Amino acid sequence: MLRRPPGDPAVLRQTGSMGETAFYPFLSGRDNLRAVARRCGLGDHRVDVVLGQAGLAERAGDAVAGYSCGMRQRLGVAAAALSGPFHLVLFEGEDGAPFKVSGWAFAR
Repeated sequence: MLRRPPGDPAVLRQTGSMGETAFYPFLSGRDNLRAVARRCGLGDHRVDVVLGQAGLAERAGDAVAGYSCGMRQRLGVAAAALSGPFHLVLFEGEDGAPFKVSGWAFAR
């Protein structure tokens, strides 16, 4: 990526990724992202931003157990975007359902 060797730390700092993501079903989408941010050493300042960018702002306070599969995928993309990466790599889920991210704009 970017004509750099694989694993280059400078590139890795600019890259977010998402595969199969497990969230705490009893926590809200917002609280799950807060937990992700803390595990990654990030502040909470981008949580509401990425929830809005993923189209989840209205349901951010709801427990993830009530989210549809698509909403959980968008929550995973929002988690991957928390650090404001330049590149965002998405992996197809094990269920084979494609990610529907066309038209999304994640600002750094």
